[in-house]
Amino acid sequence: MKRKKRGGKSITGVVVRNPNRRLPPGPDPTSQSHLTDPDSRIMRKSKNEAFAQADHAQLAVDADGSQLVWAAYGSQSSADNNELKPMIEALSHNLGQKPKAVLADRG
Repeated sequence: MKRKKRGGKSITGVVVRNPNRRLPPGPDPTSQSHLTDPDSRIMRKSKNEAFAQADHAQLAVDADGSQLVWAAYGSQSSADNNELKPMIEALSHNLGQKPKAVLADRG
């Protein structure tokens, strides 16, 4: 049995939302600034998440037990799609040679 809707609300008073609705595209990246952290940006983790003021860090560590950080930098992109190549270049610069092996996650 389906409940009837009146003016966007169900009979119980709960607002009914369309599950296929799209989230708003968000604010213009240049429209807001953070006074204490000007390098942070307004980002979201996924299409289903809300926007938040955030930083995005990239690290390269020694995976053989010491967990020593060999390279690190901050990114203003919320996705990791294009971050592996610059990290390998930074790592090669810091070590003076290319790494023998790389282990990376998918984001």
